[in-house]
Amino acid sequence: MKKTLLTLALVAVTAATSFGQGKILFGNDSLHLYTLQGVGGDPSGPIPVSPLPSGLSLVAVLYGGPSGGSLALQTALTLTGADWLTDGRQANKNVILTGVAGGSAQSFLIVLTDSGAVRPSTLPASGSPINPFPGATYFGSSGYFTAIPGTSLSYPGIATAAASSTWAAGPVVAAPTIPEPTSMALAGLGAASLLLFRRRK
Repeated sequence: MKKTLLTLALVAVTAATSFGQGKILFGNDSLHLYTLQGVGGDPSGPIPVSPLPSGLSLVAVLYGGPSGGSLALQTALTLTGADWLTDGRQANKNVILTGVAGGSAQSFLIVLTDSGAVRPSTLPASGSPINPFPGATYFGSSGYFTAIPGTSLSYPGIATAAASSTWAAGPVVAAPTIPEPTSMALAGLGAASLLLFRRRK
């Protein structure tokens, strides 16, 4: 009898913990298409279901946390093959959030980058996100927004009214990153030294 009561108590605690964690359906819709900006600055429209021009894969990264604190890396989806729903649309992914409660407005940020980028484990909950991520060839973000994660079996869509989402309508543009001035200066010095070396020969 004691064993049964103990087992039931453990099940109840586990269920309560599980239901206390926020749940969200990570995905975008036709109002939040992922687009790619060309080198000349012109948007190329929704990203087609194919690899990026560089041969790298695009990755959608979800950050979330309580408003006012830092946002933690929740999940990432490499957008290849079946992970593309249609052009510009990622496949939906059920996510049980870590350190993010359900039932009240929480802060979120979605970052589009490429598979070569380093993904920080946390980001500030306001201001500008790290741009670009270290080693990123492409970078774009949704901007900060709030949504209410689910608390039961349902996973409300992060872009939908079901989650009271404040994600503003508009495309998320992944643009080619521009090298930092320091990197450009080093590249220039390297090129100059090569020219001098060739002249001496």
